[in-house]
Amino acid sequence: MSHLNLEISRKCNQKCFYCFNNSGISEKTGIISFESWQTILGMMHESGLKSVHITGGEPFMWSKTIDLLCYAQNIGLDTSILSNGFQIDSLAKTHADVLINLKVAQISLDSMHPKIHDYRRGCEGAWQQAMDAIAALRELNVSVEISCVVDDENVSELIAIGNFAKSIGASLIVRPLVSKGRASTTKISSLCQKRLEKSLIELKQANVNVVCDRFSYVPVIESTDEQNWQQNIFTIEPDGRFRGSRGFVYGNSSITNALELLQVS
Repeated sequence: MSHLNLEISRKCNQKCFYCFNNSGISEKTGIISFESWQTILGMMHESGLKSVHITGGEPFMWSKTIDLLCYAQNIGLDTSILSNGFQIDSLAKTHADVLINLKVAQISLDSMHPKIHDYRRGCEGAWQQAMDAIAALRELNVSVEISCVVDDENVSELIAIGNFAKSIGASLIVRPLVSKGRASTTKISSLCQKRLEKSLIELKQANVNVVCDRFSYVPVIESTDEQNWQQNIFTIEPDGRFRGSRGFVYGNSSITNALELLQVS
């Protein structure tokens, strides 16, 4: 294993209609203790882990996320986050020493219009929160990737979002809506797909830095996890299970749940 996507919890301050893992304010957080995660990451690092991408839910809904990022950085792991921007502007003041060492921060932004973004995310003030986070991270010279989930509702805004990303020196990740979780009954129309393809061409022509999701975190098709395993990219769910039920070999043990590492430590 070389890279780990760590879904630290399913608790989130927002409730996006398209959330593929059904995160929300009522979900639990901190299911696995900070001390256990320390042990788990330490053992994985010893067996070849190079980087960890911390997400959720919203990662900063857990009080120990900054501590876990700090621990991961101290043992030599590259760290990154996927966040809706929750508390990042204040964390940039109190924990700049940790945030400044992030390899990249992915911040979700679905619209340049506050009301549309807030509506999609089921949370008043979500747009301003994202913009404040982006500004705070740029102030620390942290590499920012704007993560945009695209569907029929906001595909017409993709060019504007891309131009904004370009104007602040950020990259853009385009994530077509995935019909899973709360979006299980929602699909992108053929017209939306065509408009998306056209927009991607225009963004390239405008020299907007559109990048792929380097961490392959969001599932796109059923075989996504299988493809990730072949590249030594694994995702751990909040209860410690490896997504897709495929684990890895540690010593003489076949590990399908990260908590099993505590039993062989």
